[in-house]
Amino acid sequence: MPKNLLIITYEEFPSFIGLSTRIKGISQSLMQSEFKVEIVAPFYSNKFKIPQRFFRKVKIHNIKMPNLFGKFKLAIISRLLFMLLYTIRVLHYFGKHKEKFEFVQSEQIYPFWSSYILSKKFRAKVILDEPTIFEDIISHKLKKIKPLSYMMKKIVNRFEFIVYKISNIIICSSKKTLLYVENIVKSKGNKLYYLPNGVDTNEFKFHVKPNFGNRIFFNCSLPYYQNLAALGNLIKIIEYFEENSFSNYFVQIVVNNKNFIPNKLKDIVKSNDKVSFLSEVDSLVLYIYASDMVVLPYEQGHFSNAGARLKALEALSCGKVVLSTLEGIDGLSGCIDGENIIICSDWIDMAKKIIDLISQNNKSYQIKKLQENAHHLVEENYSWNKLIKFYYNF
Repeated sequence: MPKNLLIITYEEFPSFIGLSTRIKGISQSLMQSEFKVEIVAPFYSNKFKIPQRFFRKVKIHNIKMPNLFGKFKLAIISRLLFMLLYTIRVLHYFGKHKEKFEFVQSEQIYPFWSSYILSKKFRAKVILDEPTIFEDIISHKLKKIKPLSYMMKKIVNRFEFIVYKISNIIICSSKKTLLYVENIVKSKGNKLYYLPNGVDTNEFKFHVKPNFGNRIFFNCSLPYYQNLAALGNLIKIIEYFEENSFSNYFVQIVVNNKNFIPNKLKDIVKSNDKVSFLSEVDSLVLYIYASDMVVLPYEQGHFSNAGARLKALEALSCGKVVLSTLEGIDGLSGCIDGENIIICSDWIDMAKKIIDLISQNNKSYQIKKLQENAHHLVEENYSWNKLIKFYYNF
């Protein structure tokens, strides 16, 4: 008898935001075993359609919603209104639903109350996946208003304590989040679990081009400020190439939302035929395959409570040469400079190493071995087919 899992997310599909990619990997890998998985997701347009290849065999329940995010200057108001309306609509949708689920999983805290109430209806266990570290967000957003920041932290900590207390299972993709939750509930208990991000190696297959060339790839979700900062650093790298009369390169950038592309990048694309960008693509796989190297020029000091960056894992799984700052591989263990990845101190260091790689001036890197080791790292430690066995512990 298969185990039934209902996953409720607040992210619209299709999306290459980390959370959506995590849900996709977990659900599709579980479906290959004895689990039966269904997903509840909002959609904001009547033209909404999930590409066939985005999900395989997983049933999606579409909940029509007004797009409330970004409607108000205070993000917390938008989120509270979304949580309230989404909970009402999800509960109404499943009001006469006859199928039972053994587990109801909330992706982050925003759809938690609909998950919790439905778990009571189905007599199921409620799972909270990827708790949000609100304390970090508040510290970042309200760092100039300390009294308000202090008060908000107190309120949020109490709210989180209640949510963590009534959750049957809490899953964290990073050890930082795990420690954060432990500190709030003041007990490790037996309901806290660590499940890192992974990759569907059947989708992101090992793919090495015959000859290493000059195609550079970067993808990111906007307008998240860490990604905007990384995109800004990539623009600096392009400018560095031009200032140093280096023209043997081609940069392909994929973003999830073209409305947030910086004007500076738009100007570069118009004036530089070696740079292009795309948005809202069906799959990243073909673009990674077409590249020679994937860059992750993230800035040090940006907080991250997520697990290993999925874009790093996807590129490594495909056997691509990955150049990254330490922040770009935050939460990803097993990365060794020169063995399976190239680690850069900052964007200037990255620009110089890219020029060396393309110009073949740097003989210290054995490209073929680097690519093989990159794929092996993911296959052994971050393949969803191995990681989902974790769910059999419940």
